[in-house]
Formats: sequence, structure tokens, C-alpha cells
Amino acid sequence: MAVRRCWRTLTAAGLALLILGGPGWAQGAPVRQSGIVAAVDRSAGTITIESVGPWQVRDGLTVTTRVTVKPEALTAWARARRAQGAGPSGWEGEFIEVPQGAWEVKTGEYVTIQLDRAGDRQVATRVTVSEFDTR
Repeated sequence: MAVRRCWRTLTAAGLALLILGGPGWAQGAPVRQSGIVAAVDRSAGTITIESVGPWQVRDGLTVTTRVTVKPEALTAWARARRAQGAGPSGWEGEFIEVPQGAWEVKTGEYVTIQLDRAGDRQVATRVTVSEFDTR
């Protein structure tokens, strides 16, 4: 009888932890948006990208979604490019990330923006510009 009561208590406590902790865990995962930069508005402090996904075609054209984000002072900026010669792991021409100054992103470039949840809004914590090299 005592063992059964102990299991009930443990089960109830476990369910309570899952119910109360679940929303917090769901908010902690960062979201990434990737696409072509459609607009850079430095005065408003925003970047608008055209993102493809989930993949949809309408009237023979790929459907894009415009996403506007507002990077903040603590947002990290980087550029992914091919190494000249061997990179840090020894591979010729591997992709490396180098720091980039804030707001050096240009219209037409491909970016990936990492968004983290801050209360009821998403904050851009990292902007990575990808340089395409078609060696």
C-alpha cells in the first residue's frame, strides 16, 4: 500500500513538472530564418528578407514570405566565406566565419538570422551573411 502511494506521488510530481516546465522549454529553442535580403533600413533598424519555406508553388512561381527583423546592439554579425587555401580543419577552400561589422549587409545577399525568444517577441541574436563561391 505504501509503495503504491509513493508511485502515485512520484507520478503526480512528474506530470506537474512536465506541464509547468513544458512552455519554458518550448520557448528556449532558437529559430532560424534564411533568405535573400530584400531591404535594409538603417534608420528604422530593420532588415527584410524573402524566405522560402515551407516550399510552396503558386501559378508556377515559388512562394516567398517576407520577414522583417530588428537586430539589436548585442546582435552578432558574421560572414561565411571560403578560406583562401586550407582552413582551420585542413580542408582546401572550406567555409569559415569571419566577424562582420554591424549593418554591412546589402540587398541581394543571402543571410541566416537566428532569432531567440525574449518574452513575447523574437530578438535577432545573430546575422550570418553567406558568400556563394561556385568554384
